[in-house]
Amino acid sequence: SSGINAEWPLRPGELRNRNKQLHSELAIATGQASDEEVILNAFGASNRKEVSLIRSGISNKDYVISKYDQKVCELIKSYNALCHKTNLKEQKIKQLQTELSQMKNDAAEA
Repeated sequence: SSGINAEWPLRPGELRNRNKQLHSELAIATGQASDEEVILNAFGASNRKEVSLIRSGISNKDYVISKYDQKVCELIKSYNALCHKTNLKEQKIKQLQTELSQMKNDAAEA
């Protein structure tokens, strides 16, 4: 089995990837590929977001990562602010319920 691997310059995983790429190229060449596949292949991208980043001139991966990291941080900050606001409102509701209970008790005693 080790002799077979020595004869082949490509490993099975590499062969599968190459085969997938050739199938995609064949589909594009014969007009059987979807618009999505053609666009992704033309830009050498793996998804639509990557295509839009490439089209806008943002091809530096470190820059893209920092932009997404910033966006995630902003979302976390927003989430934390909403959680805080929710907690304050829940405390206010408990306070008002306590006051209501006290008023009902006072009214029942009178």
